[in-house]
Parts: sequence; C-alpha cells; structure tokens
Amino acid sequence: MNKPLCSYAALGGFLRSRDVRSLAQVSTSNQERFVNGDFLLHLRLQTDQLSRLEKDRLPRDEALNRMLGGLSKMATSPLLSLQIFEPRAFRDLFPLILAVLKECSNLQTLDLHDIAIDPIRAAHAAGKFHTAQAMELTRVFHFGPGTQGTGSKSCERGPGRDLKKLGITAGEWSWEALGILFRCLSQSQVLTSLRLRGRLRDADANGANRSQEAATLFPLGLERLKVVSFSWVGSNIYDASYLQHILEALPQAELNFRMESSGGWRGPHIEESKAFERLSFLGRKLFVQKDREYVELKPGVLNHTVTHNLRAMMNFQVSRV
Repeated sequence: MNKPLCSYAALGGFLRSRDVRSLAQVSTSNQERFVNGDFLLHLRLQTDQLSRLEKDRLPRDEALNRMLGGLSKMATSPLLSLQIFEPRAFRDLFPLILAVLKECSNLQTLDLHDIAIDPIRAAHAAGKFHTAQAMELTRVFHFGPGTQGTGSKSCERGPGRDLKKLGITAGEWSWEALGILFRCLSQSQVLTSLRLRGRLRDADANGANRSQEAATLFPLGLERLKVVSFSWVGSNIYDASYLQHILEALPQAELNFRMESSGGWRGPHIEESKAFERLSFLGRKLFVQKDREYVELKPGVLNHTVTHNLRAMMNFQVSRV
C-alpha cells in the first residue's frame, strides 16, 4: 500500500476493500497516522460469483483476522461503515465478525448479509437469524455515551452510539429474533434506516398458528423504533396481524416490502389478503403492486380470484403516519 493511496483515503474517507490487505501493512509514517485516528474508513468484505476464482484471494477468516488485528491497535476506531456480504456470515464467520464489531464504536452504517452463491442465480439469502444469532449480535451494541480515553485506548463497547443505518440478511428469520432486535434498537436515538432480507418463519408448516405466534410472543407488540425508512425483501408476511405488529412498532417510518426476485414465493390466500384490506383502521395507507404501478389497497381493488393479483400483495408499501 503506497502513500498516495493512504493520502486519498485520509482526504476522501474511503479505501477500496481490495486494496486493504491489512490495516497494519502500511508504511511506518502512515501506520502512525492510522493509530492516531487520522483516517476514516469504509470497509467491505464480499464474495461474489467471480471473486471465488481469484488466485490470490485471502480466505475470509484470514481477512477478518487481519481486519481485527489492525483495528485493535488503533486508539480510536476509524470505521464509519462495515459491509459484510459473505456466505456463512451468521454461521462459520460469525464469531470473527462479532470480534471485529467490538472494535467499531464509531460505526454509522452496518451491513451483515449471510448469502448463498451459485453459478446461475444472483446472491440470495441463506443461513438463519434466530434467537441465538440475535442475542449474540445485540450484545455488542452500545447506545450510551462513549467513554473518552486519554493516551491509551478508550473504553469502547462496540457499535450503536452513532449507528444510523443497519442492514441484515438471513435465509430464515424467527419472530423471537425480530423481537430481540427491535428491543435492542429501541434504545437508539439516531437510527434512521433498517433494511432486512429473508423469509419470516411460520409458526408451523400449515400456518394455522401464525397469528397466535406473534400475539403470544409479543402481547404488547414489538418495541417501537424511531426509524423513518424500513424495508424487508422476501419477508413472507401473509398474515395481517404480523404486519400490524410491525406497523405499530414503526409509527414514523415509510415501509417497503418486496418478494424475492427469484425462487418460489406464493402470494397470500384470499382470506389473508382480505385481512390486509381491513388494516386501514391503523391510520396508514397500504399500496400494493398492480400491473406496473402501486395502488392504494381498498376492498375491490384486487381481483381475489386471480393468482397474479394475490402474489402482487407481497410487493407493497406503507405510507408514513
């Protein structure tokens, strides 16, 4: 890594991830500047269909270990954003990712995406975000005021205080995990955007107890968040009571739900879609995709006998209050 590149990073606040082999592998003078906190970094670790063919590509665990080694030597965490797009991110790599996050007290944007890669499909959600993963992740968040250090490293306890944007991808979500995440994020005063991806797990295979599951786990609803932008790709929300819990937890947000672009995704049954029509009492306008535009969902807008219209229910938007 040469000095002009490091100077660009200091001025522009960005280092290309492919150029960052190790934060410690810089010249002596620039290493001192790193330690003094003169750099602000955006780091992205990503596997795609072509990157796996690179001969000199670092193993993912080694890349995270190098990242961890560099960050742990710095007096002040320089990371403004961390983006992880990796197969098995919530599985094999999760302990290392958590260790890196503990060194990221000044983080403003965090993306954690467990994905699957294959030759013909684009990267898609994989792994799971259940109670265990949610508990481990939320333990590293710290939303209180930072402790200022002098001379040596301050008492930094992971991201949270400045976190404005959060994105999480997992193949399967549970209501328990969603509740844990909302409860943790409700402590934040600055979080503005929450983006999720993955399928919400049904209570049972037949879906008979979907409404009861949310009501049993969260009789008073999910904890409220102050975010103004919320999106969920592949959420698989067929029951209006699920959506009601989320709407009540995000009173200031504009919400956007979309099906996955590939794979088998059914739309709601006729009875389920009619229950969505009755959500207007919540004071929010729900718009669903019809043909190539979005229309406000009211009784009679969709033809409930046409399968295509019912599938379109999985692409919908909810306005702010």
